[in-house]
Amino acid sequence: IFGDGTQTRDFIYVSDVVDTCLLSLKDNVIGEFNIGTANETSILSLYERLIELSQTEDYRKFEKRRFLEVGRSSLSSKKFKNACGWEPRVNLKDGLKLTFDYFQKNQ
Repeated sequence: IFGDGTQTRDFIYVSDVVDTCLLSLKDNVIGEFNIGTANETSILSLYERLIELSQTEDYRKFEKRRFLEVGRSSLSSKKFKNACGWEPRVNLKDGLKLTFDYFQKNQ
């Protein structure tokens, strides 16, 4: 973990991104849009969720914060929602479980 793990990111499940692409094509939407959940999750929180999900030992290791690392990142999809009525359907907990299960099945 670079830094103290308090930096945040907006994690979105791939099927939600695919849905936005398909909707854009279907509805002939033109423009620039941010696609995200507008929910910030700290890197440390993400790590802890993965440890809990995988039921593995906690081997967390902190490294020096990377130069010019962004402290917070979150995207609003409000403009796209207004254009197409779209909202993300897969929350972080479910998305992590789907991803973890996929890798367990396909190792």
